[in-house]
Amino acid sequence: MVSDLIEPTLACWREEVVRQVFVSANAEAILKIPLCTRHVDDFWAWSGDPKGRFSVKSAYKLIHKMKMGREDWLDEAEEMSSGESKGWSSIWGLQVPSKLKIFTWRLARHSLPTSDVLHRRNMLPSHVCALCGAADNWRHSLIDCNYARCVWALSNEDMVQHMCMQRDDQAKRWIFLTSESLSQEEFTTMIVTLWAIWAARRKIIHEGIYRTPFSTNGFVTSYLADLKQIQKPVDRPPTTPRARPTRQPPPDDHVKINVDAAVPRAGGRGAVGAVCRDASGVFLGASAVIVNNIEDPEVLEVLATREALALADDLYEHKVFIASDCMAAVEAIKGGTAAAYGNNG
Repeated sequence: MVSDLIEPTLACWREEVVRQVFVSANAEAILKIPLCTRHVDDFWAWSGDPKGRFSVKSAYKLIHKMKMGREDWLDEAEEMSSGESKGWSSIWGLQVPSKLKIFTWRLARHSLPTSDVLHRRNMLPSHVCALCGAADNWRHSLIDCNYARCVWALSNEDMVQHMCMQRDDQAKRWIFLTSESLSQEEFTTMIVTLWAIWAARRKIIHEGIYRTPFSTNGFVTSYLADLKQIQKPVDRPPTTPRARPTRQPPPDDHVKINVDAAVPRAGGRGAVGAVCRDASGVFLGASAVIVNNIEDPEVLEVLATREALALADDLYEHKVFIASDCMAAVEAIKGGTAAAYGNNG
């Protein structure tokens, strides 16, 4: 019985029992479910929908989210175990537009639609390059194809030499190795050039528009100059500091309770607090509670609102305004959401 896992006098989970009965992952998930502090009848609620109502659409979204979460976890574990976090940081830390970072990420994931990838997915009858007829792959399209070679011949010789020294067939390892051997400026130039070559190939293959290697190299030079111009600091006139927002008091016959929540850096628990003042700002009372195993800020904000109601009862205040800085929690409470935070009464 679920009731055997709950300490009714304290309205909390019996943590030792939960951890004995369930495996670690399930125990952690159960302990993160907030419990109601008042006695209410049980009701059915579907956690995959904000209003607790089941639908096929919400079930599909939940399954897809779980699938993507597991894949991301496996990818992260693989990357961290092989010390690749620094390599990914070199990509996401580039001072270039997001579309170039996404291009580089797709290249590292071997998801660029080169002929070999499309052939493997049964989307092309052959894996040969559409420009020169050689066997195609990411390295051929961006480095070894005749068109790419002509573009690289117009680039910085030292950069190209360092780039070509890395002969790894795995695009991800190749990118990470070149990021270590090249300076930040050279690595940025290389990424922009790879992106420009890919864009030029797409124009030729799919639109029949041929851009000469000189034109592509000129585009790269101009694009890099624009990036440097954007990155230059701009002298701005000093701004006057914003005035701090003043407290908005409630009506004369009401009190106002401000609530907030916090999570420590170590995680594993959260804290909620509530402070009550009257219309003139006189302090009437406060409450603070440590909530074990729950570290979701939004859930904690809802629990802080519940604590505010308990504080109002303790102070015998019945005309109360509750102020929270979490719009998602406020909207959820206004909308009668039951499933997202458990039954918090």
